[in-house]
Amino acid sequence: MLIDDRMRNLAKLMDVAVLRHQVHAGNLAQQNTPNYIARKVEFDQAFAEAVARGDNQAARAVQAKVVENPSGSFDVDGNNVSPHEEAGILAQNRILYETYVAALRGKGRLLDTAMRSPGG
Repeated sequence: MLIDDRMRNLAKLMDVAVLRHQVHAGNLAQQNTPNYIARKVEFDQAFAEAVARGDNQAARAVQAKVVENPSGSFDVDGNNVSPHEEAGILAQNRILYETYVAALRGKGRLLDTAMRSPGG
């Protein structure tokens, strides 16, 4: 089979990274909105636990949830968005996404090489 569990898992992680980017970019956009509570994506722990059990199908079935993140300090206007924290999360998320893309490209190159080799 050309598409294996690792490739499917990477695709799932990429989808979640896109969602995470949308959520945290949205938080930044709302940093001056009174009473806005920052949001975050819950996914990583459930995904990692399923992968650790060796259940890749269950890992891919894990649904990312967007939830309020009431941690951090609230301004006098009731808003708890920290621009520095959000920027850090976005930077880390970008690195993860680029890592997933690189891993998928590497796997694709291996498959391409295998299919092009004599007797492959």
